Amino acid sequence: MIKKLALATVCAIGLVSPAYAASIQIADAEAIFEADENTFEVFMTITNNGATADTLYAVKSKVAKSSRLNVSSIEEEHALEAKGEEAVQATAFPIEPGQPLILSDEGAHIVLEDVKTRVEEGETIMVTLFFENAGPIKVKAMVKAEEEHGS
Repeated sequence: MIKKLALATVCAIGLVSPAYAASIQIADAEAIFEADENTFEVFMTITNNGATADTLYAVKSKVAKSSRLNVSSIEEEHALEAKGEEAVQATAFPIEPGQPLILSDEGAHIVLEDVKTRVEEGETIMVTLFFENAGPIKVKAMVKAEEEHGS
């Protein structure tokens, strides 16, 4: 019920193109600030309700200087960084019809780097997702404290 209400609210205020509101559904968008790295880790569930596959190929946000799609989990990223290695980046995430793409700290996720705007817990940040077929979709992600993530 809450997810449907959230999608209806997003559509009503014009954040999702009406033509694609039925094909791409975004739920549970949240952003966790990593102060020591000056990054946001962004998590959400993206479901493709359309008849054909779509692809998330880019992400952008005004709160950060750069952004990227990451394949590795947060734990794997920290282990790689400790060894002086880079996290594994993705060029795109395919989303099959009827299948959810779960962006989480345990796998694929979004990283907003070099955060340039101070955002407090409980506020939202705007993230634009770019899809091959659905085009750009703006999403509000709730800023949460790391210990609240997943609750």
